[in-house]
Amino acid sequence: MSHLEHSEYQHQSDEKTIRVQITRAGKTYLDYGYEERSHQLLVKQIVAQKDNSPIDIGFVPRTMTEDGMPIQIWLFSSLSITPGVSALVRLIGLMRAPDSQYECPPVLLAVLLGDPVYSSAESPQDLINLLPEEAKQNLLQECKYEFLDRETAKLALRAGIERYVHAQRELQRGWSASPAWMATSLQKHWVGKAEVYTQYESELLRLPYRFQKYIAECLHPEERILLYVLRPSILTRRELLGLLGKKRLAEGILLITDQQVLFLEDIKPPSNSAGINWGYIAHTFPPERLLDARVLRKEGYVSLILELWSKTARDKLELIFPEDQSSWLVEAEDKLRKYLPCQENRKSLRRIYQNKSLRQSNYLELLDPSDLEDFKYLQKIMSSVLCEEGILYYAFAPRGTNTSAKILAYTPDEILIIEGPDKVSRVSISNISLVTIRHSLLGNELLFRTPGSQSREIALEINGPIIEDFLQMVIFLRRAMVNQTFA
Repeated sequence: MSHLEHSEYQHQSDEKTIRVQITRAGKTYLDYGYEERSHQLLVKQIVAQKDNSPIDIGFVPRTMTEDGMPIQIWLFSSLSITPGVSALVRLIGLMRAPDSQYECPPVLLAVLLGDPVYSSAESPQDLINLLPEEAKQNLLQECKYEFLDRETAKLALRAGIERYVHAQRELQRGWSASPAWMATSLQKHWVGKAEVYTQYESELLRLPYRFQKYIAECLHPEERILLYVLRPSILTRRELLGLLGKKRLAEGILLITDQQVLFLEDIKPPSNSAGINWGYIAHTFPPERLLDARVLRKEGYVSLILELWSKTARDKLELIFPEDQSSWLVEAEDKLRKYLPCQENRKSLRRIYQNKSLRQSNYLELLDPSDLEDFKYLQKIMSSVLCEEGILYYAFAPRGTNTSAKILAYTPDEILIIEGPDKVSRVSISNISLVTIRHSLLGNELLFRTPGSQSREIALEINGPIIEDFLQMVIFLRRAMVNQTFA
């Protein structure tokens, strides 16, 4: 997906008119479905009774809802449009199921350009008032949706375009378009029979779409998902300056794979009305770094306490869940305890990853001229500093408002942060206990936790469009952490 194509999609969400395709006319006996593969309309069903409705139903091409389908649109028109025809429409608003109802993708509301009956409509209520009396009564009696304004509709459309662009980029990435852990459809898991996917991989598509997207960014294509536990947003007690209060934890998910322990949580709650997901925080470490895992029950909630190894000192990560998730956490504890080191298996076989150089991004094509100048300058410094060491991978972060440009270089033993000739920081991989990445609309940040007498978190702000390079670096850094465990 080129920057030009992305700009064209984004431009559509900002224009006063959008192009839609009709799949069902209001005054028809047939309902049609759009087949993505053939780009054709197929008869979906015969409508038992002629609708005689002033509302045509269609979709917005090159958009995607959380369930992977194009955004649906209701077009208010005095004349029905033949299914299969594309039309330019004016966006009016959005309707969605209330929070108390079942989850359902939002539906855009629009009017046909030049239609004299609906030309004065500026809000969903205007549309309802302009309907014929019979159609108005039917809509108000049967419709269980709530109506939202045009600005909210634009946000939902923009989010749908972003989902579509992200999905297209995933198909064009260097890795396989179908990772080993990704089931292509919901399947029932039969215990005792040979299975292509694990039980939790088979159920992955039941997760909210944003978590499916987050997981796809954080997992290697060859990983296998052994277990996941979804955490709803919960309130927990906390003490601050001697006063008791409550803290709300964001919705999150714990994953245990054959290569990592991963906990993902929302940066902030998603905007349900507009369909905007703000992003996530991901904490990750290889299971080989685990020293202890135990479930601790507290008043009102339950915690999974994980003790992590680093060469300098032990570290601890606490994950809090509601009480009713305790059985799932016990299962997670059982799986994790199999990785714990003990005297009898300390000399047993353990995996060692081969140190391979990774394919680098072509920064000459990706960067603006000013950023390219910074990159070439830092690249020369990196070559002089690491002239005798093997660089497995590096990533470039352009300068920000308050941060300088930097290169992160990854070798088998160290992470180097290069910002200038006299500003080169080294972090031993064996000293890192936990890697955290914040990837959101509010900004991106990479953190390394190094516990000990001088315990610290090394935070790096990531600017520019190169976040994928850092996500890939985290995956292979995790493998380096395995090789450096107990080394």
